[in-house]
Amino acid sequence: MIEKTPASFVSAAEANTEPFALLKASLRAPAAAPPIQRDIARPLAMAFIDALPENQRPFATEIATALWPKNASLAPALMDALKAKIADISNPDAQQHAAEILAKLGHLHQLAGMALRERELAAATTATTAQAFLTGKLGKKTVPGYTTAAAAVDALNAPRIELTFTAHPTNTNSQSSMLAQRDLGMALSAFAIPDSNTAALKSALKAYASAPLLPEIQPKTSLPGRTVREETQNMLYHLNAVYDDLDGVYRGYDKALDEKFNTITPAYDPRSLQLNLGFHSWGSSADKDGNANVNADSTLFAFAMHHQHIVQKYLNGLQRINDPALQEWQKTLEIANTQLTTITKTLEEKLAASGHISEAEHDALRAQLIRAVGPLDCNAFTADLHTAYAQQTHPQNKRETLSLLRHARIFGMSFGTLEYRETAE
Repeated sequence: MIEKTPASFVSAAEANTEPFALLKASLRAPAAAPPIQRDIARPLAMAFIDALPENQRPFATEIATALWPKNASLAPALMDALKAKIADISNPDAQQHAAEILAKLGHLHQLAGMALRERELAAATTATTAQAFLTGKLGKKTVPGYTTAAAAVDALNAPRIELTFTAHPTNTNSQSSMLAQRDLGMALSAFAIPDSNTAALKSALKAYASAPLLPEIQPKTSLPGRTVREETQNMLYHLNAVYDDLDGVYRGYDKALDEKFNTITPAYDPRSLQLNLGFHSWGSSADKDGNANVNADSTLFAFAMHHQHIVQKYLNGLQRINDPALQEWQKTLEIANTQLTTITKTLEEKLAASGHISEAEHDALRAQLIRAVGPLDCNAFTADLHTAYAQQTHPQNKRETLSLLRHARIFGMSFGTLEYRETAE
């Protein structure tokens, strides 16, 4: 029998302690007494349950008890009983809410594991991959290291890495829940830092608790495949996460290169590091596997969305830098962004109405798209960013300019390229 007391998955002492205080104690525990995954997951679950509507909290507590019982050996039996109870719920909406809470609490357990791994990595004394690469100490092997920054950078710049994404209809998580979970993970990482407060984490938990786990489905008994627009938005979501995380990847290399060559002339120039990455998608109007909605019109729509999203990202970067030397680029991107927004909105409305447009409309919108992206010369853009970086004196603006330069080199003027997975009539 599953206990229903509010503190059935925590001790009496923990039940009387504020969840964020418990979480803080686990995340910042001394190395001599490191936490385990459940030490992070349970207080996180307590705070999550507090963020739910009051009528959902008792059942959420039952779920948490099945996931983290006081006696761990009872977990399998408790979980079996819980699944059976959810399966017996007759109201489809209530059953979906219960299943969503179970899934979300399971996700919190995984986030706790990632937070624990972050803690372990931060405390690790072994060399990072980048440091091992530069020194030649790769695992049990020791090979000649690099004696100049230029040689090391040339080696890092050499490999070409191509990544192709897909948006499959079986990926049923809503974009709002994916975004809320990502924000929650980032807030959890920030909460581990001393002097951080609970506000951001509380807000992220509340948003995650209210985000629908599944997309809106009509009728609710079916799971149709994603539309082309949904698939493209899904790709753009994941590519946006890659875009945002790219600075962290570069920081690891910058740190290792600075430490290795800070006393060697010529010094390491971070502009010289240019990771050779390419991002592609066949999930956004490029999966031609018999889907009648995938056609020339939907592909044009996907192209426009990929261009519009990257232009918006670059425009946001330029606005943060606010460098007079880059004002012309800011104007150019503003104009392009306005035009691309209009094109994508027009295509979205027309395709939503009938699934296709006339040949004349297609040709006209295609011509507009070509004109909109025509002034976006990425080589000229990166060259001007390269120069602006050298002339910057403000540290924050210098970092922002370098970041924008690196992103533009990798992404170009489209978030990703569309690759045709199969052919169809």
